Amino acid sequence: MYRIQIDDSHWQTTLPHIIEPLSEEWLPGLLLRCDQVNGWLSGTVIRMLLRKGGNRGIPNQIDMTVPSTINLVDLAKLLASTEEQIIATTYERELARLYHSANPLGMFLARKRRFHICPRCLQEFGTILRSAQWTALDVCPLHKIALQARCSCGRLLRPFGVRANPFTCDACSQAWMTLPSPMFPFDDSKNRLLEWYTFLLDNGTPEHLVSIQMEVLRRWETHPTSPYKPSRLAISAFLANHHRTIEYLCKFAVQVGMSVNDLPNVTHEVSGDVSVKDGKGEFQR
Repeated sequence: MYRIQIDDSHWQTTLPHIIEPLSEEWLPGLLLRCDQVNGWLSGTVIRMLLRKGGNRGIPNQIDMTVPSTINLVDLAKLLASTEEQIIATTYERELARLYHSANPLGMFLARKRRFHICPRCLQEFGTILRSAQWTALDVCPLHKIALQARCSCGRLLRPFGVRANPFTCDACSQAWMTLPSPMFPFDDSKNRLLEWYTFLLDNGTPEHLVSIQMEVLRRWETHPTSPYKPSRLAISAFLANHHRTIEYLCKFAVQVGMSVNDLPNVTHEVSGDVSVKDGKGEFQR
């Protein structure tokens, strides 16, 4: 955290206390940390951005995978940061590359938006990582624990609670970092899901997505008795655009036994390491 002094040139253009985006931090985590360091209620900064852009959007209904209703340039200015650093808290660049689109949609990553957090990530790093959006995995790849979508009181977690402190439940005020964090069996299927997500988001191309789809269909046809073979209706849906999401492609690739090395011209070694940098050091698991 850096406190802006009155003689600083950023005095009138930034937040009173500014922070730097962390490596692999997800945008809601960054916005909530902005609220937290400035002593504001949850959602203050995002509402400020919405008003500045003349947008009446509801904060909890905004797609945070690739936000289109808030101006990330404005956020960069408020933090005396760069647009590149702020975009890195979304999946805009990765999805633009994968789907060869200048204006990618968040639903390219997952059809349905679900908000999850890892209590251990909040304990260690004080934020939410982008991998919390890997809905097919449902496990924090760093800590190997189940991601949480509900508070202990039963309330669905929402990024920006009403009259709540950042990173707390807006019904009972429980801090998200204190939610249960049971270990989750990280079996072979989870490792392969992690492999697929990591490869596609780091290095994937539109051609890779087509190759996955065609190979999944081929294996369904050549193994008609496979326990994972879906119905004709499901296969038709898989061929439809809304089932060509990263979530579905990763899930079906694992179900039919595909590995990243099955893709044409791909030789990929999986380390299984996930790292997060906070500007002072690097945390690894």
